[in-house]
Amino acid sequence: MSAVINQVKAAALTGAGINLLVTDAIIGRKVPAPKFAEAYVASAREQGNEALNGFRGRIEAPTLKAIGRFPEPIADAMITGRTAAWDRLGIDAPTPKKAAAKPATPKAKAKAKAKAKATDEKKNDAKA
Repeated sequence: MSAVINQVKAAALTGAGINLLVTDAIIGRKVPAPKFAEAYVASAREQGNEALNGFRGRIEAPTLKAIGRFPEPIADAMITGRTAAWDRLGIDAPTPKKAAAKPATPKAKAKAKAKAKATDEKKNDAKA
C-alpha cells in the first residue's frame, strides 16, 4: 500500500512542479512559496523539471521529423517558436544520440566499391 501512496505523492509533486515551472515562466520570476511548504515546492520544481526534460527528450526527434515536412520558412518559424518556449521554461534541448551504424548489405558494398572504382578511374584520366 505504501508503494501506491508513494507513486501518488510523486505524481502529485510532478504535476505541481510542472505547474510551478509554467507559472514561473509566464510571470518571469519564481513564485514565492509559503515558509511551511518551501521543501515541498523545491521538490516539486525538481520533479517537474525532470519530467519536462524527459518529455522533451522523447518528443524532440519525432517532432523535428514532422516539422521537416513543412516548407522551409514555416519549419524555421516553428522551430524558432518551439525553442523559445522550451528556453522560457528553462528546459534544455536533449543531446542527440548517435545512431548505431547499420551493417552494409552486400548490394550496398558492391555499389560503394563500384563508385570508388569509377572515382579512381576519373582521377587517373585527369592525370593523363
